[in-house]
Amino acid sequence: MPLVVWKFEFEVIDEPEIEMPVGAKVLSVGTQRPRMICLWAACDPKAAKERRNFHVRGTGHPLNCEGPFIGSVLDGPFVWHIFGKN
Repeated sequence: MPLVVWKFEFEVIDEPEIEMPVGAKVLSVGTQRPRMICLWAACDPKAAKERRNFHVRGTGHPLNCEGPFIGSVLDGPFVWHIFGKN
């Protein structure tokens, strides 16, 4: 099955949990409206779903997370830094 790019939206909270297809590969993050982060991932649309956790940290906030860095998002006067969660 060919992969497709899907968008997943989540609010700016410390540790969002997103339901995604198993094996989804995160491609990028950004915003399309205030206080809502969008994450785009390459997905197999027929794959089973799993819940994946992420960390959102603002510039100057304690990092206290160990997952891989995914990207930074500009949101008006704020910059959010998104990390995967191990």
